[in-house]
Amino acid sequence: MSDQEYLMKKLPVSAIVGAVFIAVLVFSLVACDPISLKQTIDNLVLGWTRAVTLTSPENESEIAEKTPLLDWEDAGGATGYQVQISESESFDGITPIDIEEAVSEYEIPEPLIIGNTRYWRVRAVNGETASEEWSEAYSFSIIPSSAPELVNTLTIGEKAWGITTDGEYLYSSAGVNGLKMFDISDPASPVLTDTFPTANGIWGIDVVGDYAYASESIGSADYYVYLLDVSEPTNIVEIDSHTYSNQMYGLKYAGICLFVGLFDGYYRFDSIPPNLDGTPDFEDPGAGERVNSFAQTGGYLVYTVDNMGIEILRLNGNTVVGSASAKALDVTDPPAFSNSMVTIYGNYAYVTTMDCSFIEIFNLENISSPESVATYDLPTAGNNISVIDHFAFVSVFDGSIRILDLSSPTAPELIGTIPSETAEITVHTVAGNYLYGTNFATGELFVVDLVPEGE
Repeated sequence: MSDQEYLMKKLPVSAIVGAVFIAVLVFSLVACDPISLKQTIDNLVLGWTRAVTLTSPENESEIAEKTPLLDWEDAGGATGYQVQISESESFDGITPIDIEEAVSEYEIPEPLIIGNTRYWRVRAVNGETASEEWSEAYSFSIIPSSAPELVNTLTIGEKAWGITTDGEYLYSSAGVNGLKMFDISDPASPVLTDTFPTANGIWGIDVVGDYAYASESIGSADYYVYLLDVSEPTNIVEIDSHTYSNQMYGLKYAGICLFVGLFDGYYRFDSIPPNLDGTPDFEDPGAGERVNSFAQTGGYLVYTVDNMGIEILRLNGNTVVGSASAKALDVTDPPAFSNSMVTIYGNYAYVTTMDCSFIEIFNLENISSPESVATYDLPTAGNNISVIDHFAFVSVFDGSIRILDLSSPTAPELIGTIPSETAEITVHTVAGNYLYGTNFATGELFVVDLVPEGE
């Protein structure tokens, strides 16, 4: 009888099992990838029944990835996993995603967009049985990259200024070449669907359902405001138009009125599409000064007035309820505040002007007494500004774009730049993960991916 056979007969079964356990444990510690003793014992003793530990993205992280990879620690003995991904931390009604292999990672297949927050959790599966215990829930949010990438350039026509998006369509001025409509269902590759001829260059564009409003400014003849049917993208149809001697600038449909900025005030048209009243009311809030830009917040309209600042209009009754003077008037000699553009985030209005190299921030919490509360320095004067979620994108005169985090509304933080060497942009709009910008001089349309692959 060999020594091994003698030991097998004399040793109790419990001792043999213990020895095997220790041997396996030692092998795990020595021969396998380095892991903690606690994790090794957990894997051997608790196995797949224990709660999974998530690793990345880290909890409450901000990441510049469209399709992030979710990763977690292996659960010993697991033959697969279930993953839940939700817009809400309650996970109500969320069907688990089955991973039928013991692979402890999952890549989100559909691209997420800037501002999206997702909650996720995982549990182990053995055979057809899932653990009753889910992991701790983690969350992450999508943010713009610090280094966006130019992905496309199109030529559309010189003196291109007005630009906006609505759903899967982009509308852009093409100067004297009219108004162009693009399909952006593939956001990186706009496809021209139709061109509407205009008498002069378009400045302001706003889209309301199946209708688009456009105002002319660039030219030397009488200037038109248009109401267009854009329900059929390959056939833009003029519903109504009216001509005026005043150059027109930014416009905004708010309430049941169309507001159009002028060199010496603004027009207010009564309009419920498909009707556009051709005899607008004329308002002159600045004693002959230009109204250039509009932004809506709830039942109020905020607009910029050259050499004054901002005014706030209550849409119900069209009554001015508040105004605030611009700081630019205090730092320029002679005092100047012109060609200004406004956008709103939360209780704050953000305004750029061609006269100063800063963004001016107005507090709107008391709508009847707005107040200029802060500025943010730019390398040169600003052209226009837009906001998605809590991120602002600012076109400046040097052709670059500044990307700002507005988490602290009165103290924006620079998180990225699109340099003019990448794309020299005059004005822009942002939709999803893409920025669309035009160059006024060259007539180019640039497409910039704000969350490029490989981040």
